[in-house]
Amino acid sequence: MTSRRVKPAWLILIVALFTCGPHRLNGAGAPNDKKMLTDKTFKELAEQIKPVENKGELARFRKISQEVSQIEIASKQQDPAAWSQQRTQKLRLWLRLIDAVNQSIDPEWDPKDSPELNVMPPPDSQSFSGVDPSAIEDPKLRKQYEEAILANSEKAERHILQRELQKSGEVLRSKISKYASANFTDIAGEREGIKRSVEEEIKDATLRKQLMKLLVSPTEGKQ
Repeated sequence: MTSRRVKPAWLILIVALFTCGPHRLNGAGAPNDKKMLTDKTFKELAEQIKPVENKGELARFRKISQEVSQIEIASKQQDPAAWSQQRTQKLRLWLRLIDAVNQSIDPEWDPKDSPELNVMPPPDSQSFSGVDPSAIEDPKLRKQYEEAILANSEKAERHILQRELQKSGEVLRSKISKYASANFTDIAGEREGIKRSVEEEIKDATLRKQLMKLLVSPTEGKQ
């Protein structure tokens, strides 16, 4: 019987990582169809932002992130009142996105614990690494091998998901910082508005403290 090697599933998943990675949060490759932020749009987007539970939900999360990135707010010169409200609404959307990412990250995930490139079959099967399960004649050993391959594939998917979530969190942190700097001043009243948004949108105390230092006390955060 001719043995066939199995292409490791995690290599296929890595292709998805580099073709649909966190750079898409910047709107790369997305159509230029910007629209104005309204109360209705704000509510619709806010309701759609949820934690990412598996790799299949990344596409949904990227799509929402792109919409938030592309949405326009009113002009400060033409409509100061609308601008003041909408800049805070968009900030809250950014904060809700990073909060969703933070909720999705597994604190126990070890980036160094990578999946196997090829799963070793049971020693008693006398088969080589990466062999197709059908090449193992013993049904008990074949089942063990199939279960090991499945477990490794699931580990690979979790690994890629967590790695992308970590990178997405870094991208969002940078975008939030730039957005706040561009649309809010160092005036105490405006910083209080940012503080209130962070307190209401960020559930995790550690992330909330980090964002407070970054956005509410930027000078202190650079020391």
